[in-house]
Amino acid sequence: MKKWISAFLAVLMLAGLLGAGNMPAAAAGGEITVYLDGEQLEFDQPPIARNGRTLVPVRAIFEALGATVTWNDPVIYSIRGDVSIAMMLGENVMTKDSPTGSQLITLDVAPIALNNRTLVPVRAVSEAFDCQVTWDGTASRVDIYTAGGGAGSTGSTGMTAGADQNRVYFNPGHADTVLYRNAIYE
Repeated sequence: MKKWISAFLAVLMLAGLLGAGNMPAAAAGGEITVYLDGEQLEFDQPPIARNGRTLVPVRAIFEALGATVTWNDPVIYSIRGDVSIAMMLGENVMTKDSPTGSQLITLDVAPIALNNRTLVPVRAVSEAFDCQVTWDGTASRVDIYTAGGGAGSTGSTGMTAGADQNRVYFNPGHADTVLYRNAIYE
């Protein structure tokens, strides 16, 4: 009988170790942080990891991105400039309407309700508003970069919008560990 109990406990421990290796670092114990243009965002409900995706409170992320958010149960609407998105709790589809047309976007993780807050996948909603998103698994950190802030402006990221509207210029001190497509380094 002792052999069976020992074998059962060994299998449970092994399964736990193998399962933990497949989780994001934050899910294994670290806290996820989210930065928008270099500034850390604060949430009343901490971000969570679910199925390899980071979810954050809907109102906090949309307002930080400069978007409005309205709730018409069960649909969440958000508008930023000429782009609008809509999604529903528990549904893995988001709609995006923009001047270039309408899109149905399949989400890896559906919006959820947790602790009286609605959480949405941060990458999907940020990219819907044309932001760049990076994930640093070692630091459990999400970085969101907006598309500017006006010609010639420099944000805390050191980005400068140049005359060429299709490119982003970086100062030499900017992080060299992140790949920025279509960037010119000064």
